Amino acid sequence: MFDVKAERKKLDDKIKEKLKEFENQIKYAALIKDKAQQSKIIKQRDQYLSDVKQQFASLKDKNQLQQIQISKEEIEENSKQVVLNGYKKKEEFTKEREQLNNQRSFSKQEQQRLEKEQKRIQKIREEEGKYEKEYEKQKFEKNLKFFKEQKQKEKEEEEKRKKAVENKRKQVLKEEEEKRQQEKLRKQQEREFEEYKRIQRKIDEEKMIKAEQISKKKAMEIQSKIIEKEKKEEEQLRILESEKKQYEYERRIREQKLREQREQLYQEQEQAKMQKRKQAEKKYLEAEKREDKKIILKKEFEEKMKEKQKLKQIKQKQQQDKEQIQILKKKISQSQNENQHYNIEDEDSDELDIKKYINKISY
Repeated sequence: MFDVKAERKKLDDKIKEKLKEFENQIKYAALIKDKAQQSKIIKQRDQYLSDVKQQFASLKDKNQLQQIQISKEEIEENSKQVVLNGYKKKEEFTKEREQLNNQRSFSKQEQQRLEKEQKRIQKIREEEGKYEKEYEKQKFEKNLKFFKEQKQKEKEEEEKRKKAVENKRKQVLKEEEEKRQQEKLRKQQEREFEEYKRIQRKIDEEKMIKAEQISKKKAMEIQSKIIEKEKKEEEQLRILESEKKQYEYERRIREQKLREQREQLYQEQEQAKMQKRKQAEKKYLEAEKREDKKIILKKEFEEKMKEKQKLKQIKQKQQQDKEQIQILKKKISQSQNENQHYNIEDEDSDELDIKKYINKISY
């Protein structure tokens, strides 16, 4: 005998399992953002629900056929019983006919029962509609939950991004503060170096003033000696006027040469100083960029040593010129008497002392 309830329960379980499978497929398609696949699965689900409705209708028809088949079997069984017992008494036949009438009444009852069953199936379908609504509600709640989870993830990612931006901003501010501190330190070092140069210039100026004072004093002493000596030797100089003119001419030439040399040396020194100043400023700027002032000081010291060496060479050359002058004096003195020789040599010696101090001041 066909069990409708058992079949209905199996069909319900199968429907739930299949709908759950469709729901998972739709969620996966939504997750990977494949709208075409999602639409295809929804159509398959709708087709499946349509097929299920047809199965419910088929189940109803099958149940009705089963009930009719039971009625027919009962009628045949009763007919056989009548044939086997023979045509009994009229009363029995009447009873059997009444029984058949009762069976017909039973068929009416069966029809009523089928109608009740149809109503029950209709009610089941209405419950299925409720189930579908509940399913849609659950699906909406799941989608809403998934949407909220996505929003929460996006919020967390946004918080992480903001935190990363804030950390980056703090790092940039820290780097800018370090640059400001470095710039402040560099300017302080510049001020210290400028102060050092100012003090050094002041010391050099004081040394030069002191040297000039000493030189002027010495020059005045020598000048006084010369004047005194000129007074004592004025008479002797008149006698040697002609020879002295020659000597004066040669001396003017020598002085002219010395002045030219001194002027040339002064210009060279000024030009060298200017060049050195420019080079020093350029080197200082370069060294300032590398923040390596020790190299500048070392190179300046080397330049000063080279300058001293050059001055030493100039002095050697002047010494050679002086020796040549002494040789010239000796040649002149050989042609003079002893007194004349004494006077000329003494005078030249004083003049050379003056020139020596003048040259020293110029240097």
